[in-house]
Amino acid sequence: MREGLRYEERVFKYIRRFFPSAEHNQWYRWYDSKESRYAYCCPDIVVYPTKDTPLLVFECKLTETPGVGAKLKDLYLPIVKATCPKRYAKTRLVQVAFNLSPFMEHKKVADIHEIISSRGKGPFLWNLRRFPK
Repeated sequence: MREGLRYEERVFKYIRRFFPSAEHNQWYRWYDSKESRYAYCCPDIVVYPTKDTPLLVFECKLTETPGVGAKLKDLYLPIVKATCPKRYAKTRLVQVAFNLSPFMEHKKVADIHEIISSRGKGPFLWNLRRFPK
């Protein structure tokens, strides 16, 4: 588990080079109408949109994990997007993984620039193994 948290921290520091306003482990409180109670969630990394960049939500894993795409799409996206001004409609959802599973198929991206310029919101898979300077 510690190795995964260290990887997440390295990914955050790398993303912060491109987006200084990126947030790490920001907690959100939301009302779960199915359970009739308040609940909490914490995406790994969020970059709020600007004129030039979409809303970016990242989930970091040491090994590519099934179910992360659904978690990004169905839980994190609606909650995080609700905190953004309406004029920012573009979003990108990204699972960042050090190790890839041979059994999973995702739209893979090579770098942060491809994430921003790609069509569709994802979820994308970013196999980030090196942290270029």
